[in-house]
Amino acid sequence: MSTDLAADVPATRPRAFRWSAAAVILGLAIAAQVVFLIRFADDPTFSKMSVLWVWPAALFALTLWWIFGSGLTWTTRFTGLAAVAAAAIVFFAVYRVDGVDGDMVPRLAYRWEPERAELAREFWKSRAKAAPAESPTTAAETTAATAEPLIAGPDDWADFRGPQRDGIVRGSGFRTNWTEKPPQELWRHPVGLGWSSFSVLGDYAITMEQRDEQESIVCYRLTTGEQLWVHEDAARFRTVEVNGGDGPHATPVIAGDQTFSLGGTGILNCLETRTGKKLWSRDILSDAGKDGTPVKNLEWGVSGSPLVIDDYVITLPGEGDGRSVIAYRRSSGEIAWTSGTFPAGYGGPRMEEIGGVRQLLAFHGHGIAGLALDTGRLLWNFPMQNMPKVNSAQPVKLDDSSLLVGTGYGVGSVRLKLTAAEDQWKPQEVWKTNRLKLKFNDVVLVDDCVYGLDDGVLTCIETATGKTKWKARGFGYGQLLAFLKTLLVVTEEGDVVLVAADPAGFEELGRIHAVDGTTWNHPAVAQGKLLVRNGTAAVCYDVAP
Repeated sequence: MSTDLAADVPATRPRAFRWSAAAVILGLAIAAQVVFLIRFADDPTFSKMSVLWVWPAALFALTLWWIFGSGLTWTTRFTGLAAVAAAAIVFFAVYRVDGVDGDMVPRLAYRWEPERAELAREFWKSRAKAAPAESPTTAAETTAATAEPLIAGPDDWADFRGPQRDGIVRGSGFRTNWTEKPPQELWRHPVGLGWSSFSVLGDYAITMEQRDEQESIVCYRLTTGEQLWVHEDAARFRTVEVNGGDGPHATPVIAGDQTFSLGGTGILNCLETRTGKKLWSRDILSDAGKDGTPVKNLEWGVSGSPLVIDDYVITLPGEGDGRSVIAYRRSSGEIAWTSGTFPAGYGGPRMEEIGGVRQLLAFHGHGIAGLALDTGRLLWNFPMQNMPKVNSAQPVKLDDSSLLVGTGYGVGSVRLKLTAAEDQWKPQEVWKTNRLKLKFNDVVLVDDCVYGLDDGVLTCIETATGKTKWKARGFGYGQLLAFLKTLLVVTEEGDVVLVAADPAGFEELGRIHAVDGTTWNHPAVAQGKLLVRNGTAAVCYDVAP
């Protein structure tokens, strides 16, 4: 009897593992990822960023399925969640996000490694303790009163990307036989955050750094790396996220006895080159605003170096009501003229003579415009816009009537022909290619070809046709210069590479490792010396021919 009753009691049935919903979620995520990869095939930045759009959403959906739809016991569900949480805690206890690369992929560093700002801070403290009783600035003030005016020579590098802002090294240049005689390191030390390059005149090498909460214009002695003076403003540009990083981005301009700097929050300074003494200062975002309200800063901060020409200091604050371009008087800081209603770009203005007319080129958020240098009158405008409205690269003059203009995020480069028509000019597209996408990397013109980094791939393009001659990977979002028939490329990983500027094919001529970490800063060559820096360190090499 008892046996029969026991047989009638149903056994406890195990829970069924319901995996079909998880399979659907994974299938949808894979399909979405494939769609994004196809959609952004010409844009590695958005291709890689799409991973950050798809898979966190998929992970969230899988977490909901695990908790509410997996069919497992609650013990198993909570155990699985606890294991994932523990793994995440361990991972972030070991690693921290230390910026991003040019495709906005996060870079990781061990948490026990000192942060970049900490290394620089310790260096400044050690220099302060070793400073002499009479500072170099005090001595320079005494000298400045009686010294001859500073004048840039052919071997100086007193502006952004060189004296003509074209990345071409003139004068004696640099040696190209690195196999026989590699560059000799002269000095090296930590620097503050920022993507500024060096400008050099004589023994003055000036750059911008973020030193804690002080935005700093710093002058070093070119030959020794000794700090000669520093000017500090209580300002710090902060990015909303890790993209780009904090600190100033623009390169100072040394115009003889005056040095002009533009900080990430829009502070324009005119300083005495020998001493760093402030002569005048303006806030370009406030000057571009209306009724005392500054215009909104760019997502990644003011980045374009001011253009110093004649008695003008020209900036591109953007977004202003007729004040997208502001020309200040070099002598006093007073506003000479304003122009434009377009949003700002990330590159600085430059001047080129086209068809016998000096034109100010402004690469703004919606395209590129040509303006009359003395009045700011708009001569022409050509629309060129990518998805985030980020235009950074300097336009390049190809001949007396043509420009090469390039941008990133899948758009590419165009050759424009400019034709005068009464009091206006007509820009006409000659050719276009998406094989030279210039995100924030500039090109150089050597003979009949331009060389640049197409989303991190070194590329040679024929200027007459826009056809690609060759490509070479392994450089990342670095920067490059040219001297005669040789390219000097600083890679995103901090290597310095010599490459033959030869349309027949890629040939590497020499390579050294200069600095660790993400390196987006432009190199500078002056008086036989090569200066390389990033947001961690600066180094100077002897590369004299």
